Amino acid sequence: MPLPKQIALLLTLSVLSTVAHAEQNGSAAALETSDVDYGELYVVQKKEVSRHRWVTGVGYSYGFSNPYSGQHGVMLSLDRRIGEFFAVGLTPIYYMNTQKDVARVLSAELSSQRIKSMVYTPKYGAYAVGKFAPLSGLLNLLNQSTVNFELMLELGAGTMWYEQETGALPSLRAAIMPHVMFSNRIGLSFGLISYFDRFRDASWQNRLDTAVNFVAGF
Repeated sequence: MPLPKQIALLLTLSVLSTVAHAEQNGSAAALETSDVDYGELYVVQKKEVSRHRWVTGVGYSYGFSNPYSGQHGVMLSLDRRIGEFFAVGLTPIYYMNTQKDVARVLSAELSSQRIKSMVYTPKYGAYAVGKFAPLSGLLNLLNQSTVNFELMLELGAGTMWYEQETGALPSLRAAIMPHVMFSNRIGLSFGLISYFDRFRDASWQNRLDTAVNFVAGF
């Protein structure tokens, strides 16, 4: 190749290299000074898994489904967490029953006619309980802070003793108990508990309690 042609080719390559380098520097400077679009940002709510696998509780329940007797219960609970959403435990309960005015008047009227009235009232019981949390996450607390929340569904089986019966009666228990944890260790649960007690004549009695329970993990 003649010398002038070689010189012309080298000059052309040099000019192209200089132009490409300048365009690259200009693009980098423009990228640094402009806003970068990362697309859409998604925030996913996920509950904090408790470090405490054992949970104990003490609470109060009131049975409002009996028109003749006020049923005040003291509950204890001991649960073992299994994974994120399940737990198993034991729940004993002791009842203190008070006679309502309607029962007192009715009993007095029937006694004057030599008729004895009897209202079946629970005394104490104990249950093995399985628990499942289908809904959990963070709950807004009065726009001031957030707390961990779980909606607990409970099923249990055990025995119940009645004041008018001798021996234990088979009993089932179902409950819906939202849990609010104010810290990793301390919390509160509240909700409704339904009991199904089977008497010796093969009949069933259904009772409904409302309950509040203070819980602590360890």
